[in-house]
Amino acid sequence: MQPNLLGAPTSQSPALRFGCLSIRRFYWTLHDLFREMYGDMPSLSQSVTGQLIWREYFYTMSVDNPYYAEMERNPICLKINWLSRTDPTYQKKLDSWKNGMTGYPFIDAVMRQLQAEGWINHVARNAVACFLTRGNLWISWEDGLQHFLKYLLDADWSVCAGNWMYVSSSAFEQLLDCSYCICPVNFGRRLDPYGEYVK
Repeated sequence: MQPNLLGAPTSQSPALRFGCLSIRRFYWTLHDLFREMYGDMPSLSQSVTGQLIWREYFYTMSVDNPYYAEMERNPICLKINWLSRTDPTYQKKLDSWKNGMTGYPFIDAVMRQLQAEGWINHVARNAVACFLTRGNLWISWEDGLQHFLKYLLDADWSVCAGNWMYVSSSAFEQLLDCSYCICPVNFGRRLDPYGEYVK
């Protein structure tokens, strides 16, 4: 299913993040709704409720781990030789990513939307996270996490850090090894074939 990048956000993550919506109630309502509509087709309900389970998984991973949002002291994070902060190109690359000035239209549009609206679609989040880390810039996910925590309306320390470790393939857990790398050109063309989102 093609995400609607131009539509209003439909995610319930801000309501879940701030406790306005009970995670248990939301999970079981979805579960019951899918059962009522589709009978015993577990793959449909699991694709939706699976995202909620990942949320809880990230919470569990962060329990009693005050260093969960960093690489060096985090016992569940692989140590990766990201671009050094002392590298002369480091700050310029990071700033171009943050400000939507990388020269990749889709990536830049996503980053500009983040700063303007505090919201981006989850597939767009994955694209810019991959671009920052192992896709193009080879900058640590910690820098991306800090930027997301500053701007995202639904920013959640545990969930954001877990997702950043996943996209950058930095967590020791094999479940969290994101084996594919997103091409910023082809991915943008596939999601926005007429350039409406970029414009």
